[in-house]
Amino acid sequence: MARWTGVRLRDGSTISAPIVISNLAPDTTLTDLIATRNMFPAELRSRVSGRDHRASFVQIHFALDGLPEVRPAL
Repeated sequence: MARWTGVRLRDGSTISAPIVISNLAPDTTLTDLIATRNMFPAELRSRVSGRDHRASFVQIHFALDGLPEVRPAL
């Protein structure tokens, strides 16, 4: 499995990081940002490139240690 430890900027300088996250569309990340296109299976690249990512959306995942308490609205 591939692991990234930083990013190389346009000017050639690098920034090291323990975690690298892309907030771009998956197809842009896999085909434009990652230099080694063959690092990911063709099936995965094909699957993500066939989607229209022009609409805005937000998806948030929470790691909770229990169920949230819901109080009735006043």
